[in-house]
Amino acid sequence: MTKQVVLDLPEELFNQVQAIAHSKGRGINVLLNEWIEKTVSSESQSEKLVTISPSVDSATSSTTNSLQALLVPSNAGMRLIAQLSIFNKCDFNRLRDYIAENYAPEALEFASAKARLVEFKAVYKMSGKMRIDRIIAVDKHQALVVVESEQGDFYMMQVTVSEDYPHKVLISTFNKGAEG
Repeated sequence: MTKQVVLDLPEELFNQVQAIAHSKGRGINVLLNEWIEKTVSSESQSEKLVTISPSVDSATSSTTNSLQALLVPSNAGMRLIAQLSIFNKCDFNRLRDYIAENYAPEALEFASAKARLVEFKAVYKMSGKMRIDRIIAVDKHQALVVVESEQGDFYMMQVTVSEDYPHKVLISTFNKGAEG
């Protein structure tokens, strides 16, 4: 089964992905599909992920930590890490507060904190905890990553924040990237 995923990428992030695609002689959609397929078909990667907790093996843990380190200089990356950390703790009261406090009013008009929380709860119930599998693109105000769940599902996460302090979340998408 094929699903269509529409990503609303800001121009800077789109240009980064486009530059990578061009350097590899591929189209953007082809490249994104290859990244997702490579991630999904990597049996050794899904076998490494037994659980996402302090007991994760050191190879997986160090990979996740090094990927998080690449996101730290980015305001969007920090928002993504914070949100994912709260999500993984299954602390949905704190996640609701985080969304209400850190999302821009226009983002909450598009989908309220309550609606976003319902979506996060459903994803957690179906897929469990998440870990960052790969970074597609990142800059100071935007981050696009692939995360892997305990169940072996892959999701594309996009976070875009405002340029002005306190860098509130303008766009946050969480789309299942492939069928397992």
